[in-house]
Amino acid sequence: MTEDEKRELIASDPDANPTLATDPPQQWFRSPLTRTLRRKLKLTQVAFAARYGIPVSSIRDWEKHRYEPQPLAMSYLLVIAGDPEATAKTHPAERAKLPLAAE
Repeated sequence: MTEDEKRELIASDPDANPTLATDPPQQWFRSPLTRTLRRKLKLTQVAFAARYGIPVSSIRDWEKHRYEPQPLAMSYLLVIAGDPEATAKTHPAERAKLPLAAE
């Protein structure tokens, strides 16, 4: 098979040569929960990470679609989405700010 025949065969196969017009990356159609939630709360990645005790690197990876949150992390994100203020108070850094109960 000549080089021209190879190019012609590749050009005729739509699966061998996808274009953005016919086959856009699926991630373009998703809006990750992390980014949506973080923007709703008007927090930067760093502030969100500090408030909820999540590594900043994990947030970045989730938002850039490098990794999907593991089931436990996804559950935590759903809890945050349900009641962000109450969930923030459960973080150890926030609990340290609460007054101790009188004995």
